[in-house]
Amino acid sequence: MTIGAILPYPSWAIVRFASIGATLSLVGAASIFKIVRRRKRRNIYDPLVLMAETYGETEASSPTPLVATGKNSIAHFIVSSAVHNLLVATILCCISISGYAIALHNYTILANWMDGERCEYLNDYVDAVIYYKKALHVDPNLKRTHLLMARALLRSGRANAAIQELQAATDGTKDYDAEMVLGNAYLSGGFISKARDAFALATKISPQGLECFLLLGDCQAKLGYPDDAYRSYERAVTLNPQSEEAHIRLGALLSESGHSVEALAHCIKAVALKPNEAAAHNILGTVYAQRLQYVAAIAEFRRADEISPRNALSYYNLAIVMERTGKLTEALSSFRACVRLSPENQADQVAIENARREIRRLQSP
Repeated sequence: MTIGAILPYPSWAIVRFASIGATLSLVGAASIFKIVRRRKRRNIYDPLVLMAETYGETEASSPTPLVATGKNSIAHFIVSSAVHNLLVATILCCISISGYAIALHNYTILANWMDGERCEYLNDYVDAVIYYKKALHVDPNLKRTHLLMARALLRSGRANAAIQELQAATDGTKDYDAEMVLGNAYLSGGFISKARDAFALATKISPQGLECFLLLGDCQAKLGYPDDAYRSYERAVTLNPQSEEAHIRLGALLSESGHSVEALAHCIKAVALKPNEAAAHNILGTVYAQRLQYVAAIAEFRRADEISPRNALSYYNLAIVMERTGKLTEALSSFRACVRLSPENQADQVAIENARREIRRLQSP
C-alpha cells in the first residue's frame, strides 16, 4: 500500500467541525440562560445589561439596571445571542473546512510526487508516470509535476513524449530545470543539436550551473566541435575544481585531441578526488597507454575492473594493452571476458562489438 493510495476522506472533518460549532452554540446558550436566571432573582431583564455581562462588562461599568421590558425582549435576546453564536461557529467551521480542503489538495499532490520518485528510485518508470498523472489531475498547471513527468518519461525511453510534456509545460517561458530536462530528452532521442541548444540556453539562465556546462560540452564533442567542448568543460572545472566529472571529461577530450600531458594532469586529479570511480581509472589508463606507459596503464585498468567488475570497457582496454605488450593469451582472455558481459551503456556496447572482432582476428590462422 502506497502513500498516495490512501487519502483521508473529508466527511470526518465535516462532522468534527460541525460538532465544534454545535458545542460553541450550546456553550453560548448555556451562558445566556445562566445570566438570565441570575438576573431574574433581581427582576432585571434588560437586554443591554445582559449583553454587557455576556461580553465581559463588569457590573460597575454597566449602566443602571432598568426595569424589565417584558418576556418578549428576553426571548428575543436569547434567540439573537444563540443565532449570533451559531453564525460565528458556522463561519469558523467554513474556514476550517476550506483550510482542510487546501491541505488535502496539497497532500494529494505531495503524496503522488513521493510515490512517483520512489518508483523512479526502483526503476519502475511506468508506475512513476501513473503517479505523476494523478498529481496532474489534481493540479494540471503545476510546472514541477510536468517536469517530474517528463523525467520519468525520459528515463523510460519515451523521449518524444517527454519533449511534448515539457513543451506543454513551459509554454514559451525560460526555466533552468525545464531546459535541462528538455535537453536530456533531446539527447536521449538522438537530437544532439537541439540538446545543445537547450543546454546552451540553460547556461545563460544559470551561468553557475555545473551540470549544464558538462552536458553542453558532451553535445559539442559529439557534434565535432572540440574547441567549444573544451571551453565548456574548462568552465565547469572553473566553477567547481573539486568535480571529478569535470576533470574526467576534460581529460578524455584532451586525450582524444592528443594533448596527453594536460590530459594526464586532469585524470590524476580526478582519481585523487574520487579513487573509487571506475571511469576515472579507465581514462587515466588510456592516457598512460597513449604515453606508452603500459605498466601504469595495466594497473589502472585492473583497478577499474576491481571497482566495477561488469564494466566491459575496462576489459577491452586491458586486452588492447596486453596485446600491445605481446601477452596474447591474456589479451584473448580479456576480450572473451568483455563479450560475456551485458552492455550497460553505449560505450560498453561499442567495446563488446570491437572485442568480438578482435577475438575473430586473433583466432584466425
